[in-house]
Amino acid sequence: MMAEQNPTDVVPSLIFEPCHSREYVQDSNTGAMEMVEKSYISFYWFDHDDHLKLGSINLAQGLPENFHVQPSPDGVVTLDMIQAALQEGAISVEQVRAGLRDMADEDIYPRLPFSWPVTVAAEPTSAQQHLFLKRVSISQCRHLLDERHQPRDDAINMLRNEVQVLQLIAQHPSHPNIIKYHGCRVRRGFVTAIVLDCARGSELHAYRHQGGTVDKARFLAAMRSAVHHLHSVVGVAHNDINPSNIVVVDGLPVLIDFGSCRPLGWKMGTSRGTPGWEPNSYLPDSSNDRSESTSFVLPFSTSFCSSFSSSHPPLPPCEQAIC
Repeated sequence: MMAEQNPTDVVPSLIFEPCHSREYVQDSNTGAMEMVEKSYISFYWFDHDDHLKLGSINLAQGLPENFHVQPSPDGVVTLDMIQAALQEGAISVEQVRAGLRDMADEDIYPRLPFSWPVTVAAEPTSAQQHLFLKRVSISQCRHLLDERHQPRDDAINMLRNEVQVLQLIAQHPSHPNIIKYHGCRVRRGFVTAIVLDCARGSELHAYRHQGGTVDKARFLAAMRSAVHHLHSVVGVAHNDINPSNIVVVDGLPVLIDFGSCRPLGWKMGTSRGTPGWEPNSYLPDSSNDRSESTSFVLPFSTSFCSSFSSSHPPLPPCEQAIC
């Protein structure tokens, strides 16, 4: 998944995004390595030529002194509080931008050429407002702010892997329930974004919370058709079908986010699905060690259909989908 949460626009060009990570830290008393969860708020902006400036706040360490935000009674600071402080003038845009650092292209973007052909998307015109730029995963870039960081190619590999599979899908006839790929945005010899149709609808979770309804049989038939196309026509597995990766457009699903998608039988890449929806969530006696995970087919109806009903008919074996 290239972006775990929808970013919140606070001021033009400046985006704040909550990030959560699990990191190993060494216990000062025992010396043992322990897994701890950390919460950050990343803030960033891309200029017109895709240069990235990035900053991050570790909420466990508190806010910078010049960030005048009143925490909740239990000491919690949320994204909404920072947004409100910006709007009220308690934090200035200049103060935030002072915490931004320039990210080098070679640290965040895959460099061309690849070992396979890449479609370079035409520059969009003012009439092409239906296009969406999918950029590098900010959560996978945050480690670059640590002066002691070890070299990691997670963000680069995620973007490259998604381009590879989208190029493969684009070799076949388009499918109405799969987001359309237009190619890559290229700057300075690097792939800086993926150009996709902008699905004008709501993610399935949000759609249901908004009171939206669908014709279940028609909706699931469209999902089956999209998954069958990926498996049987293209030969890939999405590996991350969940309500956040399904946009409801005119009552029908459009499958998005191919960051975890791989050819059938290939080892999984850096992105390996959404917790609670990944393949190992369905395997009995699984250790959840995904280091050797491969793309394969799992029963589609088990959890997905529960979004609509507590009971549902099983899918035919040839149309079972990847989770």
